Amino acid sequence: MHMQLVTIMQFIHVLAVYLVMSLVLPAILFYRKLKKERLPVRIMMYISIGNIYMVSLVMLVSLVYILLARIGLPVTAPQGDIPKIQLTTTINRIVYTALLVLTCITVKLYQNTIPFRGAVSHVFDYLWKITTRTIGLKSTLVHVVLWLWRSLKHVFSHIKKLLLAHPIELFFLTGVCVLLALVYGRDMIEILGYRASDISVHQYWTNSIDRNLPLVDGVYPFGAHAAMFYLHIIFNIDTAILFRVFAYVQTATFFLILVLFVRCLCKSKFIVYAGLFAVLAGRGFSGGAGVDMRYFATLPQEYGMIFLLPSVYFLMRFFYLRRQEVGTGTLQLEKILKVSKELVERRVKKPKKEKPLEDREQSENKKNVKPKALVTSFNPSKPFGLFKRKKKKSDYEALMEELTVEAEENYTQEVSYEEDITDTKELLGEVSSYEEEVIHEEPEFDEWEELDKRIKTREERRSRRTEARRYRKERRIFLMSQQSFLYLVLFAVDFSLTISAHFYTGIIAAVFFVGVALSYILRVFDKAYFGRLVAGGIGGLAIAAVPLVVAFMLGTPLQGSLTWAMGVMGVDSKPAVSAPSEGGNKGKNIVIDMSKVVDTTGDSDSGVAAPAKNSSVVTKVTKGVVNAGKKVIGGIVGTGKGFVNFFAHPLDQEVIVKLKNCLRGGMNTALQTDKFGNLIFLSIYGLLVFGLVFRLLGDMEYGAAMVATGVFLLLLTFDLDPNATHMPRVMELSRICSYYYYVLAIPFAFCADAILSLLLLPFKKRRWKKWILHTASAICVLITIIYMSNTGHVKDFSKPAREVAFVSVSNGEIACVAKIRKEETSYNWTIVSAFEAMRLLDGYGYHHELVDFLGEMEGSRSDSSLYIPTKKVYFFMEKRPIIYEYTNNPDRSRISEEEASKSFPGMGFASYKYKNRVILMSKMYFWAQQFRTMYPDALQVYYEDDEFVCYVIEQNTSNLYNFSIDYGFNGKSSSTSQIDEIFVR
Repeated sequence: MHMQLVTIMQFIHVLAVYLVMSLVLPAILFYRKLKKERLPVRIMMYISIGNIYMVSLVMLVSLVYILLARIGLPVTAPQGDIPKIQLTTTINRIVYTALLVLTCITVKLYQNTIPFRGAVSHVFDYLWKITTRTIGLKSTLVHVVLWLWRSLKHVFSHIKKLLLAHPIELFFLTGVCVLLALVYGRDMIEILGYRASDISVHQYWTNSIDRNLPLVDGVYPFGAHAAMFYLHIIFNIDTAILFRVFAYVQTATFFLILVLFVRCLCKSKFIVYAGLFAVLAGRGFSGGAGVDMRYFATLPQEYGMIFLLPSVYFLMRFFYLRRQEVGTGTLQLEKILKVSKELVERRVKKPKKEKPLEDREQSENKKNVKPKALVTSFNPSKPFGLFKRKKKKSDYEALMEELTVEAEENYTQEVSYEEDITDTKELLGEVSSYEEEVIHEEPEFDEWEELDKRIKTREERRSRRTEARRYRKERRIFLMSQQSFLYLVLFAVDFSLTISAHFYTGIIAAVFFVGVALSYILRVFDKAYFGRLVAGGIGGLAIAAVPLVVAFMLGTPLQGSLTWAMGVMGVDSKPAVSAPSEGGNKGKNIVIDMSKVVDTTGDSDSGVAAPAKNSSVVTKVTKGVVNAGKKVIGGIVGTGKGFVNFFAHPLDQEVIVKLKNCLRGGMNTALQTDKFGNLIFLSIYGLLVFGLVFRLLGDMEYGAAMVATGVFLLLLTFDLDPNATHMPRVMELSRICSYYYYVLAIPFAFCADAILSLLLLPFKKRRWKKWILHTASAICVLITIIYMSNTGHVKDFSKPAREVAFVSVSNGEIACVAKIRKEETSYNWTIVSAFEAMRLLDGYGYHHELVDFLGEMEGSRSDSSLYIPTKKVYFFMEKRPIIYEYTNNPDRSRISEEEASKSFPGMGFASYKYKNRVILMSKMYFWAQQFRTMYPDALQVYYEDDEFVCYVIEQNTSNLYNFSIDYGFNGKSSSTSQIDEIFVR
């Protein structure tokens, strides 16, 4: 089957399982709870619930494995231990599947208010009837099939009604999906390899979770890795497939989230599609090698962007609903609860009236009643019947039983009258002597009074505790019944997901929260809001940070990328990192200045933190708090100066010119830079102005949303050029531009929606106002599409994506590895290739790195021995080496004798980059030709296309080939052969 068709089928599979976990399953479980919400809001809620479940569950189980490994239990599986790896995979699949089933059952029972004990008893009863053939197996299957058919029929009827009710929106939404497929989906089919250099590292971390080695490289936010691992372990999808095709899944998801976000905040239905078409299809920003280059790769930062806008919307919605709760008087119940608590305390402090003697005796008799006996019989169909108590007897039955026992005793005992008199006299004598002793003794009243006081104090405390528990329960039920509480919880959930995915996304979310706080500044510090906001923020941080803090306290060191965060706090940012150097010092501990590293290919996550002591790290962090405070104060002052400069000058002044230049250079804008720059700044000004206008007109929430978005975009714009705006640089320019491009459709849509709303403001009380507004927004979308098409502002979609693409694994390597894994036995073969192909083989075969293979033959080492002890060895060579770095020059050189004659590029990571890669592949080709000359029947072509070739050698494991030969370009002079015709095609 063609690899492109296989990729499409793999994408459909991954998309289906992700939708099941993040949308379908939460919708089934929580539809009753959330059915009152609007459909766009429900979709964002379902996605948040599904993802937090996957991420949190993997984090908790990972912490358990870390703790078990810490106490010495052998729960981890080393890299080469195949049986143990298979065992851990099987156990993890069983554990996570069982937890998923248990969670679904628990949620449904709680939603339907069905007692768990009764449900289990009912299941046992039904199974007992099946085993005893009271109910036939065929009847049971018929009932199950009919239930499934009714459920599916009900679901499809709802979907049909939904589609028929919104035909115009369905048309525009289909257009967005087609546009996303043209911009990002086609690239997934044309380029099968990884689109970032560090995806292999993320895949290694994900595979390590499967071997019960979470955080294998140190403490790092691994929310994206947890989600990938969950899909892998539950649905048995290989991680290599996930990291290849999930990029388009997450990109399409966060763009559809953008549609839902604007759709929920705008007054018109369709205006969001105009802004989205302008950004995605417009030539203002170049696709493929521009600001959206990271969207083509499965990276944690882009996974966290799914939850950026939902967290902001839930926060805005909390302010809106909380205002209604405060204004309409629903807080009176809280005041009543507080007053009732005070009354309870006063009532408890009052002395209690003593009960009559008869009542006290009755209460003491009740305390001394023996517990009722349990039923000893057991019915298999009713397993909980063992714990049922006996039926209570009536007073008449109890009295008759007591008289019967007494009569039997009197009848069996034969005691004479004289003996009874004697016993009675002796008993009276003992009583009289005891009374005389008691009368002559002096009573100790002090001890009795003290004891009585203690008893009363204990009773008071007990009653207070009971009343306090009752009050807390009522208050908790009241808070959970409030709608704002639900949105606050969802805000904390999405905020935690942004942080757990990547701390950069958490920073951008925090900047957006600052904009929301400034737009609601009069409410933030109100006591009805402030405490809940603080609780929500701390809760979101705790959900993401507590697992990492616990892992750090258990002895796991910090990962190298977290030195950035320590540098922001003023901590030393030069840790010893074990990484391959660029000058041949591979495998040694070298010092890397993380503050000077600018990541242009992916996340700078491949470093491994040195095993420093946790106490020293904590000391450095605590020392950096003071510096962090100074930086925060300086950042606030700089932000204020930036705001003053921005509003003090018109659009054509120096600050705006610098920001335009930053847009041109940082966001890699294309031909329409000036026009798009003016349009961007006009839309930002429009957000602030329209927001203030609508707030004055009384539409507080709509105006506040516009002001919050405007402030957020201003802060991002200021950080594009910190030198001009005196803002502190929070992250690399390429990262900021990635977020900037994502939210760019929001100001365009908001401004157009505000203009339409103002034009229809005189017809506020007319019934047909909404219909006119929606129709006008649809016309605006069509006008935008027609204008962009006629004026030539649409991207050239016919241009192949591979010409401007960054690739780390070629299409031939992907197809060849898939063929090898299908035909060969696991761990019976070795592949000699570049570094990135290593992760394609995890759990299947061995890998030998290309620079190590050729380095063993360089210079004086060419006489050494090089053996690979597997039955088959595959050699990967690229005829046209791939572009292993971002470049504006799409030309790709072919391998040649001239390139092979150049000096060896070294043993570091830089040897795989563009120019050095051509040298390596040229040397590898001439090695293969020389080896074929020496052993004509050994080296065979296994796979070949126009840009890639794979050779295979089958050897006897008891008599291995020595691959260290003199091939003419490894420092020794010899005759060179010409390039074969297959490389000239």
